[in-house]
Amino acid sequence: MTPLLLYVLACVFFTLLIRYAVGNSRGSDTLLMIGIFTFGGVIGWHFEAYELGFIFAAITNLLLW
Repeated sequence: MTPLLLYVLACVFFTLLIRYAVGNSRGSDTLLMIGIFTFGGVIGWHFEAYELGFIFAAITNLLLW
């Protein structure tokens, strides 16, 4: 599996987990999460380490939650 596809699947899983399991149901927060994970993907692409981008996006998301 390519690292980009794995990154996208991990982001979708994390977003759905936070939205439905934890109870974050405000619509604007979902758009903010998508933006944060997109920026994390850009960071992962730049450093050629999508794990770094995912960790950055997950931590930033939890800080802004």
